[in-house]
Amino acid sequence: MNTTKSTLLLCLLSATSWMASAQKNTNAVKPKTTQQQSPTQLPQLVFEYMKWDFGNINERAGRVKHPFKFTNTGKSPLIIKNVITQCGCTSTEWPREAIPPGGTGTIFANYDPLGRQGAFDKDITLETNADPAFRVLRITGYVIPNKNQMGEMYKYQYGNIAVNTNTLNFGKVPDSRYDSSFIGIFNIGNKNFDIYKIEAPNNIIVKKNSTSIVPYSDMTLYVNYYPKKPVEYGPIRQEIKLYTNDDTLRVKSFYVNAEVVEDFSVLDAKGKKRAPKLNLSTTELDFGQVSLFTSPEKEIKVSNKGKNDLIIRRIVRSCNCIIPTIDKMTIKKGETATLKVKWDLTNMAGNDERSFRLITNDPNNSDVEFKARITVVP
Repeated sequence: MNTTKSTLLLCLLSATSWMASAQKNTNAVKPKTTQQQSPTQLPQLVFEYMKWDFGNINERAGRVKHPFKFTNTGKSPLIIKNVITQCGCTSTEWPREAIPPGGTGTIFANYDPLGRQGAFDKDITLETNADPAFRVLRITGYVIPNKNQMGEMYKYQYGNIAVNTNTLNFGKVPDSRYDSSFIGIFNIGNKNFDIYKIEAPNNIIVKKNSTSIVPYSDMTLYVNYYPKKPVEYGPIRQEIKLYTNDDTLRVKSFYVNAEVVEDFSVLDAKGKKRAPKLNLSTTELDFGQVSLFTSPEKEIKVSNKGKNDLIIRRIVRSCNCIIPTIDKMTIKKGETATLKVKWDLTNMAGNDERSFRLITNDPNNSDVEFKARITVVP
């Protein structure tokens, strides 16, 4: 009996010793957990102030500029990854090099008042490696017309009014933002000029600072342009109609031109790495000598070397004589599509050169121009 108790006690002691040894070994080989950088070790972006009011700006005085000064009060270098402006009227200058701890820098905000009468309020978004990663600067002000140049400003007669323009050209507008401009109207008639109704597409917002103007005074229509939904990329032309009491021309049309582009600044590093990659067999087509009244055709191979789907947003032609068609608007990774280009030679003779554009979702080749030339012989 005593022998049995001694054996049992010995087994218990051995098991306890083995468990302690195993626990010790487990603790010894346990991998170290990678620690994230503490917020106290990150760079800190501190501005003297984050909003600036330009006050009243003369519309013809040229661009205005203001410096936003900052300091890196953190313990590691500050990197400004990207600066995003709200519209084409605002641009920035910013340091591309890392700002060391304790270092200072300046972000310049530029605003172009030409063609943008009235109040403005624009955001400038910074993306950095600081905490928080995104900061927003703001500029405001009011653009006033140069009243000493009224004759120069309102130079187009439109019935009993004079206007500064009948066409607003916004240029490139990112699909995630908007742009703004104005239509200036001067009453050159001998009675009040009244606007009864403004008719505009849903993506164009028009506001007026007055409904009626007395003779020899002016008014302003403020126009905000937003890309259409769903987005139509490339050149867009739309119309604004004013219904008025002007007996000489009751309905007055104004045209809006814009080039809507995809905003690739919203892509992060992972998105850029997985982006589609457009690959083309050629961007130039030589049809050579071709007989009159025929419709010659050429082919271009369009392939996707990236990881995400390549989407053909739009094909833009310079004339109806060039007829490009593609068999796939969405090209998956590793796939190839065929772009056929037909040339209609009706009423043509001699040498001719034309172009067309391919708009895609490839950040590095979002707008590609193709050139085609031909010699038409009898």
